[in-house]
Amino acid sequence: MATITSQGSTISLAKIFGLFTVCFYVLFTLLADSHSLMVLYPVVLLWQIGLMLPILWLLMLVWQGKKLALGNHLDWLVGLGLIAVVISTVFAQFKSQAIWYGWAAFGLIAVIYLVNYYGATPQNRFRFLVKQGYLNLALIIVSLCLWFTQTLLPELARLQQLKQSGINLAFDFSTIELRNWSPFGHQNYVAGYLVLALPLLIGLTILATDWRRWLWLSGCILGLLDLYTTSSRGGWLAVIATFVIGLLILLCFSPLPRLWLVLGGIGSLIGLSLVILANNRFNNLIMAVIKGQGGSELAYRTINAVIGWRMGISHLWTGVGLGNVALLYQRYRPTWAGRESELAFQLHSTPVQLWAEIGIWSVVLEVGTSAFLGFFLFKLLREGNNLVTSDRILSWCLYASLFAYGVMSLTDYQLDNMAISGTLVLFGGILAAIWRSNSSWQRQLKKVQSSLSLVGLGITLAVIIWLFPVHRAWQLSSQGFMALNQGDKNTFIEKLTKANQLAPWEPYYSAQLGWNLGEFALASSNVEEKQQLSLAAIEWLQKSITASPYSEFGYSNLGWLVLNSNPSAATQAFVKSAELIPAKRGVFYGLGVSLLVQRQIDLATEAFTLEILRDPVFVTSPVWQSPLLRQIYPLVLNRLETKYSELIKQNSDNSFWHLCRGSLYWWEGNLAAAKQDWQPLANPLTEILLEIDSDSELKAKINALPKSSTQLLLKAWFEPENRPQLLQQAWLLHKDHMPSSLHQELLISMAQANSLREWLIIKNPIIPYRRERSGFGVVSRHIDGTIPNDFLVVVDHIAIATWFESIFPSPIYFPDLDRILQTQRDTLLKTILASK
Repeated sequence: MATITSQGSTISLAKIFGLFTVCFYVLFTLLADSHSLMVLYPVVLLWQIGLMLPILWLLMLVWQGKKLALGNHLDWLVGLGLIAVVISTVFAQFKSQAIWYGWAAFGLIAVIYLVNYYGATPQNRFRFLVKQGYLNLALIIVSLCLWFTQTLLPELARLQQLKQSGINLAFDFSTIELRNWSPFGHQNYVAGYLVLALPLLIGLTILATDWRRWLWLSGCILGLLDLYTTSSRGGWLAVIATFVIGLLILLCFSPLPRLWLVLGGIGSLIGLSLVILANNRFNNLIMAVIKGQGGSELAYRTINAVIGWRMGISHLWTGVGLGNVALLYQRYRPTWAGRESELAFQLHSTPVQLWAEIGIWSVVLEVGTSAFLGFFLFKLLREGNNLVTSDRILSWCLYASLFAYGVMSLTDYQLDNMAISGTLVLFGGILAAIWRSNSSWQRQLKKVQSSLSLVGLGITLAVIIWLFPVHRAWQLSSQGFMALNQGDKNTFIEKLTKANQLAPWEPYYSAQLGWNLGEFALASSNVEEKQQLSLAAIEWLQKSITASPYSEFGYSNLGWLVLNSNPSAATQAFVKSAELIPAKRGVFYGLGVSLLVQRQIDLATEAFTLEILRDPVFVTSPVWQSPLLRQIYPLVLNRLETKYSELIKQNSDNSFWHLCRGSLYWWEGNLAAAKQDWQPLANPLTEILLEIDSDSELKAKINALPKSSTQLLLKAWFEPENRPQLLQQAWLLHKDHMPSSLHQELLISMAQANSLREWLIIKNPIIPYRRERSGFGVVSRHIDGTIPNDFLVVVDHIAIATWFESIFPSPIYFPDLDRILQTQRDTLLKTILASK
């Protein structure tokens, strides 16, 4: 530290720290897809350096004896936050992940103190916020340009191509890929940033007296347009809530005429309402609320709230630890969640996330922060005229920003985004500086500051030493994945093995090794090599399970790998998968296959039945005609019919079970029985399937159906001359692109079938595929590697699985269904474990 004792070197070093800190902040604000790239090497190293610099910068100032206290007892609140992070880290089950995220929190706290110190004068505070305003403007422009060129224009071109094929579709904000993701990678992050930025831009518009007023005003208008393109419900809720509260404050305390305020407020609300109604996603939400339907996103957040509550209440005094949510997610996930939100790396609500990670400390911190903000808001209302104009106006704007973000934080968690966290700590530091400059309370710990700086430096160096092998492992894994992309399997194995040795607590490396080695084994034609690769894959998947024992991915894929060599071990693996995600497609099927191989026919039949009860379309899969399953299929059908009858008897008014049993009867060819179950449902499509053998009546009923992909498919049967176009339209209404090979298969199979029934049940094209683990990298917080597919090969009748899913429904979220099935699942799993 002696090298920075002279005044000149101190100033120079501070400028260097400041320049690089600002550069990293700007980079992660404007970099396209920045939030996703944060978990890609070497970008991960950049943001870690960016957070380390403020810590070193602050320690330098502490050593110099600068007056750094926030004042007004705010330091006690910060101290509580630091204690919460330390305690949650010490008691975390996965401590390495907690350290990784915990020290990042220290870097953000350091920024608050730095902004508070350097923002000691109104001029400095105003200059900081003007520069932040320019950054906000830059982000808005970048966001709109990238969305316009990379999302809007390509989608309009696609819609035009569909129009030429006879399909008229409109731009649909309900499709998540079409919402404005730029530059952070997700529309909610963009909206979160904008609700922080807009009040500041309004304040700068008020304060400006020259041409910059029009610049800031343009920024406000473009910001609202940008917010609209995100189609973020939380963002618009925050804007409306902030507007209403602001209007009430103006009505109570502003000297402006109340009539004009009321008229202006009503006009603005009408304008905001029209903007919202112009968005089809918001229209869908409003209609769903009117009908009493919450929609899948409400279900998603409900599930995550329950998971967060369970985590926090089970670790009340410590929380599960920062960064531990993803690793513990499936352990605390409710079984009634079905297939909704099977895995996530955060809980999509800031209070819920903090409750889960630090427990009761989150309540203390949130109440304390709200109390401080409320107290100083009261002072601002009473003594605001004592502040200089820029401080007074910008204080109100920063309060509006924080309130708006507080509303949005209820529906999303975004503190892991560098731009948003950076903005929050900047605003927090500015407000602390304003309060401190207008308070007589000052305190300095000069006697112990040098000791604090040495302790802080020691801790920082320890963290840097701990981080070195972590980043080296990440670098090696990145090199390994690049080698894999070039076909160099040996280098991939070598690099990932070394990465795992450096960071054995990171499950990503062992999971990727296990899965990729399993892929190599499946592709190998050499029997000896196949066996060696399979054994290695099994070993690595077991290591990934050790590092992440609550991950269904490891157990399911391990089950399929060991099925042939050790079916008993496969059963144990599938049991663990079923305990974690019981509604996961293929889990009970895999369990049934492992039991069948061991000749446990009754247990296998029950497992297969439970698979079909949750995923009814699976009963139509051609896999049942395989040599292994052909003999047990009739037993499964009988058991399934019995189960449906029992469930209908217990829930006679439940149309779902009648629909499913009718679909089973129809598939078996028992149209009379199917009619008894289907007739009360008054479903035009079921009526057509019941008349499938009567071509003369069928054609008229198909033409009477509303235009849909299923209707076009059925029309294709009766209009051979238009069949190519109709099949293509039917597919494009359901999916994005139709492979030419599939198109040809559909045409040939239709031409060869003697009846529509024969085509649907016997002659329909069969497509084997493997389900992709979408988002595997994002959830694992590593995106360097490949996205795995399940080892399970799914075999579907393409027409049934694609166009008749409403007849064989497999709902993603149906709590009543999963609650009913869970009792039967638990009984089967207990029986299996008892037999072992």
